[in-house]
Order: sequence, then structure tokens, then C-alpha cells
Amino acid sequence: MKLTKPLTALGVATAVALPLLIAGPAQADEAATPEQLPRFALQALTGPEDTSTSTFTVPAGKYTDAAGKVRTFAAQATWVCNGKTDNPHWSKGAASVIAKTRVTCKGPTATVPIRVESLLGRTTHNSINSLQIVAESNYVQNVAADPNGLMSQTWYVPAQGSATHIARNAYFRGSHSGQAAPPLKPFNIGAAASAFIYVP
Repeated sequence: MKLTKPLTALGVATAVALPLLIAGPAQADEAATPEQLPRFALQALTGPEDTSTSTFTVPAGKYTDAAGKVRTFAAQATWVCNGKTDNPHWSKGAASVIAKTRVTCKGPTATVPIRVESLLGRTTHNSINSLQIVAESNYVQNVAADPNGLMSQTWYVPAQGSATHIARNAYFRGSHSGQAAPPLKPFNIGAAASAFIYVP
């Protein structure tokens, strides 16, 4: 399946970048819905190269993490999560140009479920505004949080096992947006993009 969308196809101004970072306790009215994540990733695609960071807090008490383990926090627990999209590159194994987004979470040891929306833009012109969306992925994975934020989880666009194969010899840029997935309250990890580069 080949997915090609101009940046304006989703009704988003192509020159707008939205740094969506929520700090402190997650509030339902502050967080994006999963349906909004593609729009934020699209806006990041034309913005500056960046890493997204967010701090979020879980109140004291018991909750069940994504692995089904019940965790008890005597005091509120705070994590700082970072998302970074690596530069697109040719993958011999996937026989495609791909981009990877890596998320780390620093804080109490826990399993943190994160949903990441990833986009891959391609153009034959040396112009960010001429990018066409050629691949998209949106799925949840668990990030192993630890006090030093050393463990990362990787998301791929196109997703691993996808039938989508993107030809090289063009300019590319990847972007992402993301947020916590249930059972955690929604919190945003922001939106950011890779460099805009030529992949030979």
C-alpha cells in the first residue's frame, strides 16, 4: 500500500509548528485525544528539528500498569519522558526508507504505556514545504521507566512488518507526536521532527 498525502490534505497550515508540552499533573482538558496526534505530528513535520519532553505526575495510590502489574506509590510519582525522531535512512532489511522515534522515561521504575503517531515525508525537491506523507504509523508500546532514563523504546515508520516500501534518492523528514495510553491519564509527550535530509 502506498500512502501519499500532501501536507495540506489534513487541513493544516504547512508552516505552523506546535510545541505541545504539558507539565505537571495531567488534566483531561489539557491532553490531546488520540485522534489529534496525526495533526500534531504533521505540524511538527514542517517545524524545527527538535526533541519533545514532558513531565507528568501520577498521584499517590494504586494503579495497574500496561503489563498488568499493580503498583503502589506512597507519594506522587513523577516521570520525565523524551521523544526523538532519528533521521530517515535506508534500511536494507525493510527494503525501504524508514524513520525511528525513540522514547525514554526517567522516574520511578515502572512500565509506561505510550502511543506514538509517526509520519514520514518525502519530496524530490530541496524544500520542506513540498513534502508528501508517504508513510504513517500509530501504535502503543510500553516504555521501561527507570531513575536514570536509560531504557528506550523504538517506534518505526513504516511500522515493522508493513507492506509499505518507500523508495530512496529523495529528501525525507520524519516526525512524531505521542501521549500516554490507558490505564494512565492522557498526557502529551509533545511533537517533534528529525532533520530534513537527502537519502541516496
